[in-house]
Amino acid sequence: MKTCPTCEESKPDTEFYARVRHCKTCWKARVLARKQAEGYAGEKAHRERYADHYRAYEKARAMNPDRVAARAAYEKTPAGTAARNKATRMWKQKNPDKRNAETALGNAIRDGRIVKPSTCERCGNGGRLDGHHADYTKPLDVEWLCRLCHKAEHR
Repeated sequence: MKTCPTCEESKPDTEFYARVRHCKTCWKARVLARKQAEGYAGEKAHRERYADHYRAYEKARAMNPDRVAARAAYEKTPAGTAARNKATRMWKQKNPDKRNAETALGNAIRDGRIVKPSTCERCGNGGRLDGHHADYTKPLDVEWLCRLCHKAEHR
C-alpha cells in the first residue's frame, strides 16, 4: 500500500505507475490539465492536424510482413470471406455504372466482340491487363493498361 501525496489516499501498489509517486487517477488528471493549459485539443484534433503524417505512418505500417500475413490468413477464414463478400456487395450497390460497364466489357470479351491485347497501350509491358474506362457510359471504349499504369491513371 502507498499513499498518494495529491489525494492523500492509501491505495494498493497496482494503482501507482512504477516511477511516479502519485496515484494513476491523480497523475492522469495532472497530465490532462497540463495538456489543456498548453492548448491541446484532444486526440481527434491532433490526428486531423497531422493527417498527412498519420496517413503515411499507417500506410507503411500496413505493409509490415506480419500484418500482410495476418490479412492473408484472415481472408481464408469464414469471417474473412463473409467480410469480403459484404464489401463486394456494397461496392456493387454504390457503383452501378462501373459494375454495368465492367459486366458489358466482360461479356464482349467472352463473345469475341472485343479482343484483349497482350501488351499495355501506354508502356508496352505484357502480363495481366485491365480495361480502363474513361467514361462509364461507353462500356466498350476502354484503354488496355497494365496494373502499374492503371494505378497511376487513377492516382
